[in-house]
Amino acid sequence: GPQLSRFTLNAVHGKACGGFGGWNDKVWLMDRSQFEVMFSMYDDLHSSYLSPCISMAQAQKTAPSAGLVALAYTDFLASPSIEQFRQRVGLLHGITYVRHPPEEIATIDSYYAASGQLAAQQPAYHLCFPRIYAKSCVPANNQSTVDSQSCGS
Repeated sequence: GPQLSRFTLNAVHGKACGGFGGWNDKVWLMDRSQFEVMFSMYDDLHSSYLSPCISMAQAQKTAPSAGLVALAYTDFLASPSIEQFRQRVGLLHGITYVRHPPEEIATIDSYYAASGQLAAQQPAYHLCFPRIYAKSCVPANNQSTVDSQSCGS
């Protein structure tokens, strides 16, 4: 199981899988000092954090001979996935994310899926594991169970 000595203060700790280019958000371990920032990030979702960036294409159109660079702005938190958004919130506030193998944070996502009908038209359900997490996010000793009970295609 996890040894708390591996989880340092002043960082957010999560699994080294399923991050979709950002921070895996299923389970986090963190010190109280990161709690307020990380659990109020919904406020950041509705705020603009404009950052200057250099538009080389615009610079070449406006003043190629003078060597001037036109500044453009982008929202620093604009992200294609919620995991990348969470990573950018961490970067904005100077918070480090430490990735741990599944054996150190031994959690597994699961769902109840319909599996036919019981008597009196009551649906039957079974526990299954999403395939998107099945290979890289599961402790090795649980892999065969997850493989045999994965959900969908």
